[in-house]
Amino acid sequence: MQGYITNQIFHISWRELEEALDSNIHSVDDLIQAHQSFIDKTIFRCLISKKAAPVMNIITSILSFILKFSAQLVLSSARTDLKSVFKAMSDIHKRYRDALTLLFKVVTKLVQRGYQPHLEDFLLRLNFNSFYQ
Repeated sequence: MQGYITNQIFHISWRELEEALDSNIHSVDDLIQAHQSFIDKTIFRCLISKKAAPVMNIITSILSFILKFSAQLVLSSARTDLKSVFKAMSDIHKRYRDALTLLFKVVTKLVQRGYQPHLEDFLLRLNFNSFYQ
């Protein structure tokens, strides 16, 4: 995810801003407009706009499952009831996999519909070993 944000969002958006600064800036108002465009594109591409909230909610839940799994690992070292620990971790893992599968399906449909072309790279990174196909 970090690679996607760095390569497909910040790098590309920054390059677009640099191009705008090199060619279209003739006043402070032009500079403000170019910067606002940079901010808007970055927010849109980071999936933190209202329109992309459902996708971000899935990503947030996936990250939440990762934190819960990690916390369960830490707690398990102090517990002796390994069956309940294993059950809790298995449940978290199943919910994580379900959310990840849902994310893959949603992003696949968005890419097929042409929404945010850069999501194709996100999809590739998400499914680099073709596990979800």
